[in-house]
Amino acid sequence: MGSPTSPVLSEVYIQFMENTKLHTILIKNKVLGYFRYIDDILIVYNDADTDVDVLLDLFNNTMPTMTFSIQKRTNNSINDSQDYGKRILQHIPENNHNGYHNT
Repeated sequence: MGSPTSPVLSEVYIQFMENTKLHTILIKNKVLGYFRYIDDILIVYNDADTDVDVLLDLFNNTMPTMTFSIQKRTNNSINDSQDYGKRILQHIPENNHNGYHNT
């Protein structure tokens, strides 16, 4: 089990990165909306203006201590019909000692 201060420090770090480096990336890539709840991120973009694969690379290169993945929407729904709240861009913690990945 981690330190009780870990969630607070993680939130401070993510907010710092959002307000500095990620803000610039989102503007340069013409992202229409960025929404985050804890470790779930929803990116709203126009396919004609934003290359989401480039955006993913930029996120992963900017925050090397984190790993981001994409779940693209197809046919007006997220691929997993069990969970309509799934995120399009998701943070997967590096230190996962139980062998499971958060999805």
